[in-house]
Amino acid sequence: MAEFLELRIVTPQEIFFEGIVRNVYFESPKGITGILIDHHPYIAAVNEGIVSYADLEEKEHLLYTSGGFIRCQQNHIEMVVNQIEDKKRMNLKELEKELKECRRKIESAVKGELSPEELEKNLRLERVLASKIRVASANN
Repeated sequence: MAEFLELRIVTPQEIFFEGIVRNVYFESPKGITGILIDHHPYIAAVNEGIVSYADLEEKEHLLYTSGGFIRCQQNHIEMVVNQIEDKKRMNLKELEKELKECRRKIESAVKGELSPEELEKNLRLERVLASKIRVASANN
């Protein structure tokens, strides 16, 4: 049995991460999916959302991706995504400000001040912003 996974995360612009990890979790069309050591060969879509992995010291690292796909074979994982962000690339105060404004708009829907389309757009944005805030405020 292997003791670790080799993870590589790439975007069209860069190799974002390349390193040794214990596990990888991501959002897929079937829900949150995890890849552990000695996982069977696997290919899946990666949905927009949080990606996490644990390093060899078991420290969790959180990222936010816009989606892509992942391939696992013989403890080598390659994740190809359109965009990915870690806390260094995020402005927590700006995200919190955006979330507050988004929630204000959602609350205005009760008064009929927002069309159903705008409400749906803002509910989706609220989920994205809340996830990004979780990444931006993580202790990694």
